[in-house]
Amino acid sequence: MILSDDSMAEQILESRYRRRRRRNATATILALAATMIGLGWLVLILGALLWQGFSGLSVAVFTEMTPPPGAAGGLLNPIVGSLILTVIAVVIGTPIGILAGTYMAEYGRHDPLTSVVRFINDILWSRRWATSPEWPAAWHSPYWSYPLLCVPPRTC
Repeated sequence: MILSDDSMAEQILESRYRRRRRRNATATILALAATMIGLGWLVLILGALLWQGFSGLSVAVFTEMTPPPGAAGGLLNPIVGSLILTVIAVVIGTPIGILAGTYMAEYGRHDPLTSVVRFINDILWSRRWATSPEWPAAWHSPYWSYPLLCVPPRTC
């Protein structure tokens, strides 16, 4: 039996299609295996961290002062310091952000300063605390609370 050119072309395409499907299945299986291995290690690390971490937590960790090296103690100093810095940042950043937002929405509709303030605000929004390597310190800075509060509607 002699095959026509059309049927031969269809067979070639079908064999290529089957080969691609096999390669795709192989790659998918390997990717899933790599994902499972990686997730397994992450679960083991997280489990060890939680197991050993919770055993080290106690009321003393949150209520005792930070000791000198090698002595037992807690984390009261850094906790209180973080709270103080956060309160100071909110006290400084809130009025500045509210005043800037009010000015831009009410008085500065066509003022060149408004476009500058909006541009700076957009820059501050684009580099938020989550992208910063110092993200815990970001909560303590009025620099970070200003763009949260200075967001008037763009229809002004």
